[in-house]
Amino acid sequence: MISQTGGFSLSVLAGVPAVITTLSRINPQARVDATIAVIAYNEEGFIERMLATLITQDYFEYADNYEIILVDSGSTDKTVEIASKYVDRVIQAKKGKLSARNQSVKEAKYDIVVNLDADIFLFRNTLSHLLKPFEDDNVVATTGILFEGVRTWAWIITRLFAPRIIGTISAVRKEAFVGFDESIDQLNRELMIMEEEIRFMRRMKARGNVVQTLACVLHPPRRAMCVIGSDTFKKYCEMIYHSERF
Repeated sequence: MISQTGGFSLSVLAGVPAVITTLSRINPQARVDATIAVIAYNEEGFIERMLATLITQDYFEYADNYEIILVDSGSTDKTVEIASKYVDRVIQAKKGKLSARNQSVKEAKYDIVVNLDADIFLFRNTLSHLLKPFEDDNVVATTGILFEGVRTWAWIITRLFAPRIIGTISAVRKEAFVGFDESIDQLNRELMIMEEEIRFMRRMKARGNVVQTLACVLHPPRRAMCVIGSDTFKKYCEMIYHSERF
């Protein structure tokens, strides 16, 4: 069941600071035409819950023109089958998250392109916050805030001193898009962070204004569990180690 607290159950919100729950009730009423692209690779276990929070966005109540697309990097599970019920079209891209993100912009119907990971949860107003700044023609990119369990506050503090466009949630203006370097090892986490978040932001800032928004997403800390060796998400971690998911 989809709750009124932004499209996912209250249990998912456990541990999220109360201030963020308050932010989730603010509605900027963004009226921006956009393509919303979900980037996926073997996400059958998570993508339906993510899409349930996507289709209930308040953005859709105010925007006149939009589309939701799945950009799939050759999933071998039921990702495409599951997502097809929710999206307007499915696009196949080369294996690699940067390749998929480049393809999403190339194939987008509208000038503003949102890129979202397939294993996150959105608050009800996430897209509105992310897209509202594009009403200013000088804005070329926006990014959001990632909440990941106990690491949330450390993440926020780090971004205050080292701003970046996070790969989990961002939006770009198509005509200003500088593209990602697909030649790097797209399954190397360190190289990906450097290209997808840091270098990309520098290149986009040379084209116009990059805005940090209050667009919040919740990311269950599965990757952190892999780092500390937890057995809770053993299959998930093994797929990452064997390059079977991003």
